[in-house]
Amino acid sequence: MGYWIYQFDPRNWEQHTEIMRGPDTAARISKMTVYATLIVGLMTFGVQRAAGQSDQSGAPASGKDTSSAVAGQPFSAIKYVRRIEILPDGKQVIRNERPIIRLARDAEGRVRVEGELNPIPECDQMGSLALLNCPVKNVIVFDPVARTITHWPEGERAGHGASIIKLSPVEFEDAAESTLAVQEDASEPPSDEGEVVTEDLGQKVIEGVLTTGVRTTRTLSAGSSADRTPSKIIREVWTAAEKKLIMKIVAGDPRKEVTVTGLEHFSTDPDPALFHPPAGYQVNYSDRSEFAQGDMGQLAQWQMK
Repeated sequence: MGYWIYQFDPRNWEQHTEIMRGPDTAARISKMTVYATLIVGLMTFGVQRAAGQSDQSGAPASGKDTSSAVAGQPFSAIKYVRRIEILPDGKQVIRNERPIIRLARDAEGRVRVEGELNPIPECDQMGSLALLNCPVKNVIVFDPVARTITHWPEGERAGHGASIIKLSPVEFEDAAESTLAVQEDASEPPSDEGEVVTEDLGQKVIEGVLTTGVRTTRTLSAGSSADRTPSKIIREVWTAAEKKLIMKIVAGDPRKEVTVTGLEHFSTDPDPALFHPPAGYQVNYSDRSEFAQGDMGQLAQWQMK
């Protein structure tokens, strides 16, 4: 079988036009279409294979080694953030509590973050007797081994679809830094003013987990305050090093108001089903890592600040 190959020269458009007007034009066009399709297919395969090899290598963009998952330390817990007022007699009153975030990690290192989608203000109030309708939860699961993020909604009004997204090295590194290790600056106060004293608080068991505590106290000048008493701002951090978790943070003025962030209802036996879309959900797969950008903000809720 013979082959007819036509080489297009953009500098000789007239010759090209004349050839295409010649006999057997339809057959030639048909053959050109086949060859063009084959060439495009080969080029696409080459690009996909190169991209696949790049994804499999998974080398973080900055060269950091973030490939190790926190394996063998499963747990589930509720993360809370409470603003507590300190009354003159020393009593503590919870003035505000943010919507809770549910966290979990399985034995293989997958992490799950579950929070409300667009929580209504009433869901953020303490002591309400009304029956609140805050039904839709958004679930994010980061798998550091497969290098994917999976998200889906849950609740009575939620759709029944899930997406599994392959992460690029850059997005994988961002997700890993948010979830695979305790943040290094957790015990540092946000301000650089005043005199700072750091003290070791020793060990304490929180929610059945052994932790070590560090308190940083920053003394600020009285300034224009009426009593001329210097104010003290504390930041107290309790860390479970083996589990790579911060269990509790207390920050603020212990004479007036503090914000307490912590984990409660802690369990070391999470349900394996938490880390996979529910049965009956339609699962879509994508290698476009930009689709995971919207999940990164919720994934950052893993951090204790």
